[in-house]
Amino acid sequence: MQVGAGEKVIQKDIPLQKPSQDVLAATFHQNGIDTWVIFCGFDNSKLYAYLFTDCGVEGPVVSDLGLPLPERTWRNRGDYQLLFSPNGKKLLGWFGEYYLCDFDNATGIVSRPDSFPDCRDHICFKRRYITSFSPNSEYLYATGTSDTPLEEYRRL
Repeated sequence: MQVGAGEKVIQKDIPLQKPSQDVLAATFHQNGIDTWVIFCGFDNSKLYAYLFTDCGVEGPVVSDLGLPLPERTWRNRGDYQLLFSPNGKKLLGWFGEYYLCDFDNATGIVSRPDSFPDCRDHICFKRRYITSFSPNSEYLYATGTSDTPLEEYRRL
């Protein structure tokens, strides 16, 4: 490899945060080049955002959402889910129930967790099966088992 001739030295297998949950999400930085990778802390509602650039890894930017954690049982091991909107400005997270948060893709800060009280008892949100944002980031879709209809929410 010829360092300085356009080739990059890539480091791998570098632990960023231990312990952490086994879930992460990624989105582009506001500059459209660098990438934010975010994941949940272990047994807390903190989110850790790391910025991956051509120069290496920066961070973490820690956002403490202060949310109550789900009870750990054999069915719910404290599982989490994270999903960015395509524009990188919203983050959907499962912390015992779904919360839609703002994400500042310039700074890596997660803020304003907003729960879904109008659909908290809906099967797809209660059982947290499949969720997705629309390509224009204006809609959130959710579904559950095969007998659960596809639901569309405009809360963004």
